[in-house]
Amino acid sequence: MRNVRGKLSSKDRPIDEHAALKAAQDLIRAGGPLNLKMKNVADRCGCSPGIIYRHFPSKDDLLAALLILEMRRRNDLYRKLASCRESSRRRMLGVLSAGFIFEPGGRRPLVKNWMPAVEPSLPSMSGQKREALRRLQEDMLSTIRRIVNDAFRQGEICGSTRDPEDVCRALLILMRGGQLLMEAPAFMGSRPIESPQNVMFLHCSHILNGLGWQPVCHPADCDSFKLEIEQLVRSISRSCL
Repeated sequence: MRNVRGKLSSKDRPIDEHAALKAAQDLIRAGGPLNLKMKNVADRCGCSPGIIYRHFPSKDDLLAALLILEMRRRNDLYRKLASCRESSRRRMLGVLSAGFIFEPGGRRPLVKNWMPAVEPSLPSMSGQKREALRRLQEDMLSTIRRIVNDAFRQGEICGSTRDPEDVCRALLILMRGGQLLMEAPAFMGSRPIESPQNVMFLHCSHILNGLGWQPVCHPADCDSFKLEIEQLVRSISRSCL
């Protein structure tokens, strides 16, 4: 709409797609997925809802775009962890635990899991976005595969009868499950589980032990080892998150 001088009003000025995604991200962080409404996104961007709908035909489309953006950032972190000069066990624990390492001084994970907010929208997601998500999932599996193959090649996984591809897929399921669990309010609360990220790290370490990953990490070693992994993940995350 134009004012009496023929100029566009501030509510009708175009915004870029990134601004809408940033506003949507902030709304979810502030109040969860239910806080995400197209009108709220428009208000935060200082534009009319119609401007938002030009970029995203529906809320489902906006959520899908947000998930794709965050998965690209997350996969960038995983790739850098896979490439760093560390043992395969340390790199694998970094990938597995990135979703439950928190920002310094806060309770927000360094790597946000957006899947719970988007899963209800998956049936109505466009074919293009669905294909983009599929490629990102394959990218994540490829990163895990790279670390697992290094571990087998270097003799850091004992047991020649294990299929590396089965190990990769099991670890991918473990990573997804851990991230979903860390989103659960009951798990994140101070009761009944204290220091949930410590619990998750210990369980991931035990699972790597069960896969025959060397060197075996004993419970007594976990506190100092966890701190080293947190420092590794935070250091690498500064360049990609």
